[in-house]
Amino acid sequence: MTDPGDADGAPRGHYAKGLERREAILRTTLELFAQHGARGASLRAVARELEVSPALLQHYFGSREQLLQEVVAAWDADSRRLTAGHGVLAGWLRNIRRNTGIPGLVRVYASSSVDASDPAHPSRRFFAERYAHLAARLEQEVREQQSAGLAAADLDPARIARLLIAGSEGLQIRWLHDDAFDMAEEFAALVAALGLSVPDLD
Repeated sequence: MTDPGDADGAPRGHYAKGLERREAILRTTLELFAQHGARGASLRAVARELEVSPALLQHYFGSREQLLQEVVAAWDADSRRLTAGHGVLAGWLRNIRRNTGIPGLVRVYASSSVDASDPAHPSRRFFAERYAHLAARLEQEVREQQSAGLAAADLDPARIARLLIAGSEGLQIRWLHDDAFDMAEEFAALVAALGLSVPDLD
């Protein structure tokens, strides 16, 4: 089934307005969670904060889990836009620095990813695909550094990717417990320790 729209593919009428309203709700929720997180935030509580009816919020986001999943997806999309034109590691370091200003979203992501480790969780597939996509991009960057002579030829790109993802998520949790902890500096040290070239962000 295709989305309804004009001949050029643009959505029209009530459908377009519905998309705009859904996007506005998602963006406001993203801003709300960025500073305050989502601990104990039911759809009803989020609706109250957004000053919309719980029925309207449920119409656009069928469950709390779906809302949190889409918040993470929107955060990812923002991160990609902000780091467009940079390599994976350079973009990652830039986003780590940005994330220090939005602790609520980091907390939402950390708790959501743990919850999704349950095989029956509705966001299980979303996070599995997210990790697989990120791992593939990291593996490609390792291969590019190897081809350029910036990393040893005997490094295993798949293992390096797994270690970087695990290390990054561990550093985030450490930072959530102590915001004086410099997770960007520690991530750069991890990149170097694994034998990769650390991007120059200056």
